Amino acid sequence: MKPGAVILSYRFWQRRFAGDKLVIGRLLILNNSPTTVVGVLPPTFDFAAIFTPGSEVDVIQPFPLTPETARWGNTIFGIGRLKPGVTAGQAQAELLVINEQLRTGSSSIPKGWNFGVAVSPLDTALRGRFRGTFLVLASAVACVLVIACVNLSNLLLARLNVRRQEFAVRIALGPPAATSSGRP
Repeated sequence: MKPGAVILSYRFWQRRFAGDKLVIGRLLILNNSPTTVVGVLPPTFDFAAIFTPGSEVDVIQPFPLTPETARWGNTIFGIGRLKPGVTAGQAQAELLVINEQLRTGSSSIPKGWNFGVAVSPLDTALRGRFRGTFLVLASAVACVLVIACVNLSNLLLARLNVRRQEFAVRIALGPPAATSSGRP
């Protein structure tokens, strides 16, 4: 039996393996199954905050391709990081080729599965359908801010208008007289 693969979270890697770089490729036993560590997430990537808020994720395993998961539906969401210089279009083209190879030549994929692939930025995947709502909300906040600023400027102008007579008297009297404290 071929061992499964896992990716460790950075915090778990530091806590359990003391940041040992030799953990990559090491065989672990998870749920009584041999599992190979294939990578460690960078410290800046907080998987739990994005996909499982309120819980801590220590290891990430691939989604199994079985007849049972076929009954659940054929939507599988994956996350990847592009190499520097690689565009989303290039990644999409490469994934289409890999998808076709898997569909036609893999015996591990159940019959009847018809996968498709789409590459999109994580930002689009997370808030894509809410983008319009966020823009409307941001516009409403901006309008409230403009109204508050206009109200504040009107208050200051009204206050200035009330003190106009005082300022006229001060200007007519001139600057205050120098005191005789001996200072120039």
